[in-house]
Amino acid sequence: MIIAPSHTQELLALLRIYYPGWAGFDDPRFVEDEVTYKHETVRKAQELLNQDEFERLINAREYDEILSRLETVGKGNNLLWLQVPRSGDLGILYQPDLNKGEFAGVIYDLLYGQGTTPDRLDRYAAYCSEQALPNKWTFPTYLLFMLYPDREMFVKPTAAQWLFQFVDQKDRWAPRPNGATYAS
Repeated sequence: MIIAPSHTQELLALLRIYYPGWAGFDDPRFVEDEVTYKHETVRKAQELLNQDEFERLINAREYDEILSRLETVGKGNNLLWLQVPRSGDLGILYQPDLNKGEFAGVIYDLLYGQGTTPDRLDRYAAYCSEQALPNKWTFPTYLLFMLYPDREMFVKPTAAQWLFQFVDQKDRWAPRPNGATYAS
């Protein structure tokens, strides 16, 4: 997404309402409010869901353990909505007909599979649609962000939709996860 300089200035003005005098992402107030606790969840995600460990769990068919680890990482901070488990952002984990082994493979592919992240996200979304599973932006992009915080982005639908509209690109927003929107 390309953001025009005028929009950038407006976004900075909005940010400075919460952080007067904000000059950058290393502002100590911002770091304390928005960064420090997320680093702990990133560390935990990379410990519990790293590629070698994920492969070990899949090979051992420890699918319940994989789901438990996904849940632990998902509950690691306040980014996901968890109030109503089956309809919340982790709701996909609680579906009664979830094929745990198949789903573990789909998550492995999302995180470590071949192709670009948008390609892998498209495969994840297609699986969710085919299986009539909850298909929200939050769950897959949260996992991607927790494992690759330097290059991936967590998509909160309401905030993302607002941003697309704010920068006059609302036609690029889609309510369901897909690679094209993620890449923009």
